[in-house]
Amino acid sequence: MAALAAVAAAAFAARPANAQLEHADSAWAQGRHTEAVAAYDSVLRTDSRSVRANYRIAAWLSWQGQLDSALVMIRRAREMDPEDGDLMLAEARFLAWDGRLEHAIALYDSVLARNPDRHQAYLGKAQALAWGGHFAAADSTYQCALRLKPGDGEALNGRAQVMEWQGEPQRAEAIYVFILSRNPDDVDALVGLARLRHQQGRAHSARHELSHALALDPTNRAARQLDLEVRAAYRPQVELGMTFLSDSDHNAIWSRTASTSLALADGLRGFLNANSAAASDPTRDGQLTASELGLVYAHGRLQITAAAGAHWLAAKDALDRTAAAYRGIWSTRLARRTTMGIGFARHPFDDNAALIARGIDVDELEASFESTPVQHTTLMGGGGMAWLSDGNARRWLVGALMHQIDPRCNVGVFARGLRYDAHGMGYFSPDRFALAEARGSFSYGRSRWESSTRAGLGWQQVGDRSTGQVEWHVEETVALRWASINQVTVNIGASNSANSATSGAYSSLITGLAVRFGI
Repeated sequence: MAALAAVAAAAFAARPANAQLEHADSAWAQGRHTEAVAAYDSVLRTDSRSVRANYRIAAWLSWQGQLDSALVMIRRAREMDPEDGDLMLAEARFLAWDGRLEHAIALYDSVLARNPDRHQAYLGKAQALAWGGHFAAADSTYQCALRLKPGDGEALNGRAQVMEWQGEPQRAEAIYVFILSRNPDDVDALVGLARLRHQQGRAHSARHELSHALALDPTNRAARQLDLEVRAAYRPQVELGMTFLSDSDHNAIWSRTASTSLALADGLRGFLNANSAAASDPTRDGQLTASELGLVYAHGRLQITAAAGAHWLAAKDALDRTAAAYRGIWSTRLARRTTMGIGFARHPFDDNAALIARGIDVDELEASFESTPVQHTTLMGGGGMAWLSDGNARRWLVGALMHQIDPRCNVGVFARGLRYDAHGMGYFSPDRFALAEARGSFSYGRSRWESSTRAGLGWQQVGDRSTGQVEWHVEETVALRWASINQVTVNIGASNSANSATSGAYSSLITGLAVRFGI
């Protein structure tokens, strides 16, 4: 009799819990997620072992960005049913969103070991691999998903994004176009194609794809964010800056800059730059004012920049003068991972007060390249020659090899060699300058804030007969961003390097403040 009473009591207690679960499931199915979560929470007060309640609350928490809490809830659900593939996939997905990519990939592999035909596991693993920069493995995994489900839009979109990230925009575009030829309403493909058009400077095309995507899904987060970026990028932009530099030779320069740019047409942007500076050293003061008007044209793999302007210069014990300045840069992507460029410029040699007074002009020719021979490793190099109006000339070579440890950290080596035909000309003009250093950078961002630290340590020799010395530099930058393109940046740096010196000073300090905003 007692046993019968206990069973009846349990059944009576279970009735409201079952009713709450049914109500929660109904609300969830209808998209009333906040109401559903409240009902699931009530279920857990009665039955903490409800797998579905733990699972659904975990999903809702993940959507709110509360990934630590979501992982706690999904693991409770898995304790009750450790072999459930859906629960394993959910935990793997939360781990990937939380940046724990290796753990996520391992869990996806566990699902596939139990069920090699689990399409969603291939998709999740491929995405985690791509986020970790393992592009070849990600592409291979997406192809496994496509063998299980040929023509799957999610897998094709994933492959296209991998192509973008590894620097193959033409292949990415071909995949997006193929997807849209079969399904013109695929929102992910529309957004992906719009992103490529935006990167190519084709604003009108990007807006067309985005308007279609937003008409289909007005709440799509990726489409809305990209739409803001496209609109902001093609509004007129203004950037204002101020920099102060001082060195151990008692040179000091206060510099103020202002620039604005405007999209004129697809692939064509115009810009206007202006700057003024007050320079001083122990014996004189100098002032300069400069302006420049230019265009940037980009189409496919090609980009051309052309600009012209003038510098107005004045210094103690020297005649005021006006000097023309112009420059042109041509760059192109030669192969999937290689870019090269050639540039020519003419400008006054006006980097400090003494040079402003000297009235020297410079013609420069320079070539450069950048290549990524293997994933996460970049090789950069270049060289050039400059002809000075006082009859001197300089030649230089530069190279760097950088490796990305993770998206926030890079390490590598840098080398530079420079020589002047005539040295001891009253400005930094060594018959030999050599620099070799190990360098690295680390960045950290949270919400709208981002900080970046760059440093280098190495060896330099200034002059063929001089002894080498230890060289170092360090720089810290902090930026606050808002409204897509608006940004305030503060930076400070110190160095004993003669790498970019004009006076031969062996220590310098630079501080700067810049503001960028859209009109």
